Amino acid sequence: MISKLKLIIQNYKLSLAIFSIAMILLGLVGLYVSYPKLENVRLIKPGNSVVNINNPPVLVNVSMAGNYLVEGDLKVNKFSQKKLKIIPDNCLQSLYINNQQVDLKLAESELCDFKKGFTLDLSDKLVEGSNTLQFNIKDDGGAMLLLVYPSLEDNIFLIICCLLMLPCLILVALFLMKMKWHNSIILLFLLGIVIRLIYLSYTHFNLRTHDVDGHIDYINFLLDKGALPDSKACWQCYQPPIYYTFTAGLIYLWQFFKLDFIFDSYFILQLISLVFYLIFSFFGIQIFRTIFSDNRQAASLIFSASSMFIFWPAGIIHSVRIGNDLLLYALYTAGLYYLIKWWQKNDSRELYIASILSVVAVLTKSSGAVLVLIICLCLVFRFWLNRLSLKTSFDKLIESFKINKDFKSRKKEILEKMKTDFIYITEIIISGIIFVFGGMAIFAKAVYAGDKELIGNSGSLNSALAVGNNLENYLFFDLKDFLNTPFASPWRDEGGRQYFLNYFFKTSLFGEFQIENLLNKNLAILFSFLFIVAILVVGWGFLTMTLDKLEKQLPLIINLIILPLSLAYVRVSYPFSPSNDFRYVLPFLISFIVLYFISINNFLKPTIIKYFLIILPVIFAILSLVFFLVPISSLPQIY
Repeated sequence: MISKLKLIIQNYKLSLAIFSIAMILLGLVGLYVSYPKLENVRLIKPGNSVVNINNPPVLVNVSMAGNYLVEGDLKVNKFSQKKLKIIPDNCLQSLYINNQQVDLKLAESELCDFKKGFTLDLSDKLVEGSNTLQFNIKDDGGAMLLLVYPSLEDNIFLIICCLLMLPCLILVALFLMKMKWHNSIILLFLLGIVIRLIYLSYTHFNLRTHDVDGHIDYINFLLDKGALPDSKACWQCYQPPIYYTFTAGLIYLWQFFKLDFIFDSYFILQLISLVFYLIFSFFGIQIFRTIFSDNRQAASLIFSASSMFIFWPAGIIHSVRIGNDLLLYALYTAGLYYLIKWWQKNDSRELYIASILSVVAVLTKSSGAVLVLIICLCLVFRFWLNRLSLKTSFDKLIESFKINKDFKSRKKEILEKMKTDFIYITEIIISGIIFVFGGMAIFAKAVYAGDKELIGNSGSLNSALAVGNNLENYLFFDLKDFLNTPFASPWRDEGGRQYFLNYFFKTSLFGEFQIENLLNKNLAILFSFLFIVAILVVGWGFLTMTLDKLEKQLPLIINLIILPLSLAYVRVSYPFSPSNDFRYVLPFLISFIVLYFISINNFLKPTIIKYFLIILPVIFAILSLVFFLVPISSLPQIY
């Protein structure tokens, strides 16, 4: 018995993994038993036409304003959750349960809150078995009509969610331990997951997102038709297919095994996005570990860089959005990581992995072509540097021959250089083949869809989103507006949408979203100031960097330069404010953060300013935690 106990203690990681999996299964069983099942949902439109809804919560593209009736059967048992989160668009006018009107006891502003909704305790209204629900909704037109979820205010649902979350965190921690991450970085990563799950708890799929109905339409088309859509079949149907086919496959399996009553398809899509973002974060931190591993202050540098990266505000906002950006982030950063490994170690296998990932990235979103360009530029630079080295060796060989006629050792060296040259040529050929196949796949999709535009729906953008396209719009930076306006808006000039640099940096912090909360607004101003300091440090560090250091960090330097240039190209081609959104180039953050720490580590003497710059990322992370915890506090807000 004692020997078995010792064996269990020695293999505690395996024991923890088994325990975690058992807890996850227990939590799923709890959800299966307690989750209220909304079935047979019907939408009755003005004029009494009826539409069956197959995937509640209800998301309907309502073409006309009017009163809509949503009916459905809610099945509950004695273990079921009885508190429901309801988000109407635009107003819930009445609710009937089993043909009896529910006294909502809520102000009209709450009944018409289509951003955060409200929670109803229906425990005294619901009976065991099937209950008929009737929602009378007044809608002004738009994509969303009604969302009905279990509420975290229900103790049963809250406990089950914790039962599911804790073992998942344990499994992630065990994986990171296997990757030999430092415990402090593991804790940071886990805290990053927790804050994103908290953010997800008060952020439904249609809030703070981009074209979500278009992405869902693309996925639904694949589920219904089993084929790629024409580029004009939906708002996002011009996009490359990898993300949509992958997520459609997962949703198909989720629905095939009748699991969509546990978590609806929209929430699953948000969880998939979160997983993609965590992969992006994982490879970002892997890059930090690779870059700073030889530094004597490696542990503190990796910790500070990781804290800034994990808790970057826009990173939290974007992590639960439905869309192909999230998969692109993961693929792009993984490819960048393997490119950096190749640049450092000259291992061809790393280059081939990066090349394959770049092609998959292009097949996920056309902006993945930037990674292809970066790989090509790195190949050119490496080949060029190697040719210079070869010429130097050849000159030394001739000199040695002139002096003593003995060039045997020099001959061996030059043959080694020629062998290295041959390897680079082989790498270029193989990578080129990979790129060509990726390009052919993109061309085939374009021909099939009849889509020749980089942004296929650009012709349908609202003219109110148009911005200036003159030289001053790209060179001028309005510092006063950047520091005084907390958030950017694609519809208003306040926030800097007319100026490329203003909008680029402001949306890098908070996206294109407005958060009307006094504390959050003040925090946003403080974020903007700290970010300006970081930008100045990175700019100064870049301008004073030696050629040797530039060569050592070349993939990241190219990434730092090419991504903003690619976004500027898109804005020039399509002069609309959304074309300038930082979400298209989010992996820029990795290069920015690396260069920030290289700058303060190599170019500043020990002063109070240096110490402030060292702790600035930690301050940034703490403020970000406060920023995203405010909505679940008791502070008054409009969120």
